[in-house]
Amino acid sequence: MWPLLRRTMLLSHEMFRIESRWMRARCAVGLALQVSPPRRDRLCTEADGLAGRIAAEPVSWGQGIAAALRGAVASVRGDDGGAIDWLRRAEPLLARASLDMLVATVKRARGRLMGGQEGQRLEADAQQWFADQGVCEPARFGAMVVPGRWDRL
Repeated sequence: MWPLLRRTMLLSHEMFRIESRWMRARCAVGLALQVSPPRRDRLCTEADGLAGRIAAEPVSWGQGIAAALRGAVASVRGDDGGAIDWLRRAEPLLARASLDMLVATVKRARGRLMGGQEGQRLEADAQQWFADQGVCEPARFGAMVVPGRWDRL
């Protein structure tokens, strides 16, 4: 359906372009979690490419989303250290854009990957934010906006 979307000219608008690529990348990551190589690798490559296109947009919230996506891709590829680094980079970019739900989602994911006391603290902070907002199932919410292997640990 992407060629049809392109023909609508909606992708000429920065916000719609970023949101559309973000949705497409999230779907690729979510599907990559369900399949085996080599299809997983192709989906990760697609999501990473979309993250690169989002990162090329001149807005900080796009940079934050791109970093979170790259963390998700790294997690699916089994690169927990890379995932943690990308998620750490995403947090301040998303915070500057006042995207608090994404900050909490990324913080929760990073905490789950890190483990230990610091990871537990990050996860608890995120869980508290979600509880304060009335989000009953942060894992499901997170799987929708920033899917990754962290919820399978």
